[in-house]
Amino acid sequence: MQSLLADKRLLICVLRLTLNENGILAYGEVVRLDGSRVGLFHEWRALPQLLESWSARQDEEDRWNNPPDPS
Repeated sequence: MQSLLADKRLLICVLRLTLNENGILAYGEVVRLDGSRVGLFHEWRALPQLLESWSARQDEEDRWNNPPDPS
């Protein structure tokens, strides 16, 4: 049986949140494991778009760093 993750790619990030005194989001940021910032957001609804654009950039970086084998 083939692994369910065989055709998948794993992206790992850290979600850091700053909440105000009432527990409401002041801002958040997504960072890579090396601590570099992926992006900053001020509303929850901006988080999915931030993650989607980061994922797409990872796809581009993968293609750039690992071009297809011409054989």
